[in-house]
Amino acid sequence: MKNPFILNTNLKTNLVPGYQEILERLSQISGIEGQSIALIGQNGNGKTFVLDYLPDKKRHTDVFGDTGRNLYISHIKTETLSKSLAQSSFWKTVLDPLFQHNSENTGSDLAAAYSECNRLGFEFRLVEQLFLRMKESKKRLLLLVDDFDMLTGKPELDIHGFLSRLRSLKGDLQETLTYVFALRHPLLAFSDKIPDDPSIHSSYFTYLEEHYLGNFSDKVSLKLLGLGNERFSLKEIDFIKKITGGHPYLLVKAASELWSLHEAESDSFSRMEKLCKKMIQESHHMLNNTWGQWSPGVKFLFSVIGLVNASHVLEEHHYNIEALLECLPYFNHEREVLEHMGFIAVDPDAASGWRICIPVYLFLFMKESPRYFREDQSFNQWLRDQEDKGYLSLQRKEQLHKGVGEVGAWYNKKISTFIAAIAEGTTNAVFK
Repeated sequence: MKNPFILNTNLKTNLVPGYQEILERLSQISGIEGQSIALIGQNGNGKTFVLDYLPDKKRHTDVFGDTGRNLYISHIKTETLSKSLAQSSFWKTVLDPLFQHNSENTGSDLAAAYSECNRLGFEFRLVEQLFLRMKESKKRLLLLVDDFDMLTGKPELDIHGFLSRLRSLKGDLQETLTYVFALRHPLLAFSDKIPDDPSIHSSYFTYLEEHYLGNFSDKVSLKLLGLGNERFSLKEIDFIKKITGGHPYLLVKAASELWSLHEAESDSFSRMEKLCKKMIQESHHMLNNTWGQWSPGVKFLFSVIGLVNASHVLEEHHYNIEALLECLPYFNHEREVLEHMGFIAVDPDAASGWRICIPVYLFLFMKESPRYFREDQSFNQWLRDQEDKGYLSLQRKEQLHKGVGEVGAWYNKKISTFIAAIAEGTTNAVFK
C-alpha cells in the first residue's frame, strides 16, 4: 500500500476537517459587507493549504454555495513576486488571470475597463474604475495574498502608499472586494516592521478581522492518523499526537516517516525512538526561522516557559524558577500571541500555568537556546535595556542565562536516553 501521508488529493480531503472553522468563516465573509480576514499562523499551520484550497472551482459550491457564481478569486504568492515589485505590477498580477482568456466578459464594460487598465499600465485610478465596473456588474473579487508580511521587503512598492490604497479600495467597495491576507505574525507585529511615516495617524488594518490557525484538536489528529491504521499501533498513534502537539505539518510529516520506518524497523520502540530524533531534526529550521521573526518580548516569554517546562525533564536543576516566574505578569500581550498561534497552552499543573504545546519544540529550545542567547545580538541588547530600565533585575537575568546553560548541557548528555524512555513509556515528563 502507498504511503497515505504523501500530499495528494486523498490526504488533502482528510486535512479539510482541521480547517473547517476558517473555511466556514470565509464562506460567510465572501457575501458580507465590510469583512476581510488576516489569517495568522506559525510555519506549517496551514495558511497556504487554506489559500490553495479556495481557488479550485470544483470546490466553489462546497465553500461558497450559490454566492460562488459571481465570485472571482485571485491568489497571489508573495514569495514569487519580484523584489522590484511596484504597485502597478501587483495589480497586473492580481487582474490578468481573471480577464485574460476569459470569454465571459467579452464586449462588456468590465472587459473594456480591464483593457484600459492593461493599456495604460494599471494606474491606480484605472484599477479603481475597474472595481467600480465590477460592482455595477454584481461581480465580486476575493483577493488571497500568501505571506502578506513579506511585502515589506519590496522597496519599490511604497508600502505606505500601497497599504493606504488597499484600505481606500475596501472602504469604497465593501461588498465587491474581500481580502484574505496570510501572515506569520499578528497585525500589530507586522505594523511594527513598517517604517515610520509621521503623516500616518491611524491603522492600515481596521477593516481586517484576525483569525489564528493553531494546532489540530485531538479529534482531528486521531482521524487523520487513522489513515495509517493498517500499520500503526494505538501506542504509535498516541506517540505521534503527543510529540507533535497536533501541529499540522509535523503531524503529517511524523506519520509519513513512521509509515516508512515500518518497512525498515520491526521493533515498535526502536521506530518511535528513531521517529522522535527525526522530528527534532525536521523541526530545526522551523523553530530557527520562527525565533528570528519573534519580537524580543516573545523570545523572552517563550524562554521562561521553556525553562519551567524543562525543569520537569531534568533530574535536577539549579536555576531559580520562582525568580523567572515573577516576570510573567508583565508579558500578557506576548502570552496571547504565543497562545493564539499554538506555541503554548494553559496547564494548571505547570509552575508557570503554561506549557509548550509541541514537545519537539521544547527539545529544540533546550538544544538551541545557548546559541540563541550567544548569537542573537538584538535580543541581548533588549535584555540589557530591560535591566537598565528596571524591568528585569540582574538576578532574574542571571537565572535566565544559568537555566539556558543547564538545559543545553542536559540536552547534549541525556537527550538520547530520554527519548528512549519516552518511546518505552517509562516517562511522561515532557507532556506535562
